[in-house]
Order: sequence, then C-alpha cells, then structure tokens
Amino acid sequence: MPHLSNNSVRILLLAALLGWPVVAPLAAAARAAAHDTLHVGTLTLHHCNSPAPWCGRLTRPLDPGGAVPGTLSIYFEFFPHAAPGAAAGTLVGAIGGPGYSVTDSRGEFLELFRPLRGHYDVLLMDYRGTGHSDAIDCHELERAPALTEANIGACGRSLGRAAPFYSTTLAADDLAAVLETLGIGRIGLYGESYGTYFAQVFAK
Repeated sequence: MPHLSNNSVRILLLAALLGWPVVAPLAAAARAAAHDTLHVGTLTLHHCNSPAPWCGRLTRPLDPGGAVPGTLSIYFEFFPHAAPGAAAGTLVGAIGGPGYSVTDSRGEFLELFRPLRGHYDVLLMDYRGTGHSDAIDCHELERAPALTEANIGACGRSLGRAAPFYSTTLAADDLAAVLETLGIGRIGLYGESYGTYFAQVFAK
C-alpha cells in the first residue's frame, strides 16, 4: 500500500485553523480512556480491536432508493484530541485505490495530522465495500494469482443488482451520515490519490 508523501497526488481541504466552531463537545482523550464507552453525538463508541482508541459502526441502506434490499455496516475509528477542552474541529482522511482500507492506513494519517492533534479530533472511515466496513467478497478473485479484466468483471457480475451501489457518491453519502450522527459539522478533509476524487465528490 502506498505511503502518504509530498509526491502523492493529493488534496488538502482544511478550513482555517482559527475560528472553527465547536462541533462536538468531548472530554479530553485521557479522561475518555478511563471509560469503556464514549458518547459522540447520538452514537456510543467502544474500544477497538486495533491501535485506534474508539470504534463505531453505522448501518446504511445498500440502495438509498429501496429498490434493492439490504444494508451495509460502515466502520469508522475516532481519535479524540489530546488537549483539555472541546475540539477545535475534526480532521478526516480519505485513502487511495479505490479499494484500500482507510483505517488500515491510520498510521500514515495520524503522522500527517500529528501537529494538529492536540486540538483536533481525527475520524477515519472505511468506504462501503472495503476494509472493516461490509466488504465486497469475491472468493475467486481473492485467490486469483493475478488481477485480470476477466476475473474483475466476474466479481462485478456476481454482485448483480447490488453492483451500482458501491459507488463513490454513496460512499461520500455514508461519510456525511456518519458525521451527522456524530454531531460533527465542518471538517478538514484530506485525500490521497483516489481520495482526492472522493474528497471532490464529498464536497459537491
């Protein structure tokens, strides 16, 4: 998986460091760590089975129009700011691919955001169909010695009517829903490679 670097195709959509409204009143990270759960917005987050301190899931419809039944579980990780008091804002990372897991790239994002993490929370969400969100499962493709148009096409066809609902537009809608449920307003959104396209779609 590629690392974030100055040579990566990337976009940084960060609001001004001063003057952001307080969007999610939270206890400081040290205080929150003493509890088994953390309440953010209308969600209750739990300790992760990963290096992240807090994890959550949000159930989303596969097809927002309802023609194709089913739901998806969208996984995200939350990293509270370190300084006392309320957060100055929230930083969100979007990884490349498409297909990579955003949360499995947490180390790169946390290092990138490190100078701001004293006062800014960090949110990382796996796109629908990837990572620890409900991932697309094509066993033949996973065992294939190489990716080809044929086996990728076969995987897509196996999804049937569900295939169009793993789009960037719906992944961006998932992020908007997670932010709304967490009570987070304005964000600083950083995209790397395909994440630059995701950031543009989200911003529309």
